Amino acid sequence: MARQERTAERIKQLEEMLRDCERLAQIGRLAASLAHEIKNPLESLASVLYLMEKDADDEKLRHIATGKKELARAVEIADQTLDFARRDAPNPVPVKISLILDDVVDFYQRKAAYKKVSIEVRQSFDGEIKGSPGEFRQIFSLRMSQLELLGTVGRARGGCRQRAWDTP
Repeated sequence: MARQERTAERIKQLEEMLRDCERLAQIGRLAASLAHEIKNPLESLASVLYLMEKDADDEKLRHIATGKKELARAVEIADQTLDFARRDAPNPVPVKISLILDDVVDFYQRKAAYKKVSIEVRQSFDGEIKGSPGEFRQIFSLRMSQLELLGTVGRARGGCRQRAWDTP
């Protein structure tokens, strides 16, 4: 009798695991559908930015360039979501981390100035590592989003450095 109870309990556990897997699969399909639908308005925004460039002065061109970079980032996130749903693993490429960090800091500089927060970046590593540029940008952006937590007046620190285990 105890064996039957253990078997029944195991079947119950496996059924629960199967329901969890089905739920996760549904979430994955939903995420892929959302990513696909989000790409359409992003493409429209890209067209609008392109048209705005034609009559823009230097200051507006800088803002448009920032908008285009962030738009490209949003498209990349949508593409990564679709790739994940298709089970395609991203191929790591050589990435110059310092350039990505500089771009992210530039993007957040206006918000930091408004909040009277200084951003201090120290970079002692200027090499390349293999990875996904979009994922590195997301990591740095997450770190920079801590500006929201600082309130007004403060300092945010970050940087790049090489450690012994980072070398080939």
